[in-house]
Amino acid sequence: MAKADALPVQIELRQTDYLTLLKHAKNRSRVAARLIAAGEHESKRGVYPFTGLVTDGLGLRAVALVHARKVLPAIERGLKQAEKGL
Repeated sequence: MAKADALPVQIELRQTDYLTLLKHAKNRSRVAARLIAAGEHESKRGVYPFTGLVTDGLGLRAVALVHARKVLPAIERGLKQAEKGL
């Protein structure tokens, strides 16, 4: 059985939220690396797919708590979906 923190998570971020989170994520952190990777996969409608492990999603949530509270519902949805995959 997979550990909860090793489950994959996917969170869709709007461009403004993505840029805010990228600006405030700690350099060389896993969250910053995942955000940079999301930037490489931007969709035509301006959505950035943040993918990683639940621990990465929790790190993103920590940054959002301080700098981008309006994106918290999207992050929570992604974390709950990962939990359902358990």
